Amino acid sequence: MKKTVYILIFLTFFSCFKGEQKVLFYPSFLENSEKTFETINLEKTTLNFKEIVNKIDQTSNGTLIEFNDGKNIIKIKTFIHKGGLIKRKNVLQISTDSVLIDKGHLLSDLNSLMKRHFLNNGKIEYYSDSPKKAIFEISINPKKNANELKETLKKLTIEFEKLKKEINERIELTVFFSYFRFEKINIPPPPLKLELE
Repeated sequence: MKKTVYILIFLTFFSCFKGEQKVLFYPSFLENSEKTFETINLEKTTLNFKEIVNKIDQTSNGTLIEFNDGKNIIKIKTFIHKGGLIKRKNVLQISTDSVLIDKGHLLSDLNSLMKRHFLNNGKIEYYSDSPKKAIFEISINPKKNANELKETLKKLTIEFEKLKKEINERIELTVFFSYFRFEKINIPPPPLKLELE
C-alpha cells in the first residue's frame, strides 16, 4: 500500500514538474482575445499551401494556423497578402529555404535579417520603416504540403523568440501568406498596330 502511495506521489510530482506545453500566440495580444477563429492544425490537415491560403482567404472571421514545435504549441493569426496598402519594404519575404531580400539569403541568416528588419527604422531603404510596420510574408510553392509550411513557420517563430529576448524590446510577429510569385501570370499580347491608308 505504501509503495502505491509513493508511486502516486512521485507520478504527480513528476507530471507537475514536467508541466504542460506553453501556448504561444502571434501576435501576442490574441492570447487574451475572446474572439473565436477557425483553426487549421498543420499536423492534421491534408491541404497543400495553396488550399490553406485559399481557405484563409474565404474565412471572414479570421484563421489561426496551429502546430507543435516540440516545445510549445504555436498559434499564428495569418493574413493573405494581395498587395496594396503595405509598402513592399515593410515586408520580409521568406520561402522554404531562403529569405528573399538583397540578392537572397539562406534561411540560416534569418535571425540577423529579422533583427535588421525590425530595428532598421528607415535607415536602409528596402527594410522596414519601424518595428511596428515590420511584416513577414511566407511565400512558398503552392503545391508544398502542410508539413513543409510548418517547418518554415517553426524556423520563423524560433528565430523571432530568440530576437525578442536578445533586443529586449516589445515587437510583434505579423505573418502574411502568398503563393502568387509562383503563379504564372498571363501577359496579354501587345495591341495590334493599325495601318492608316
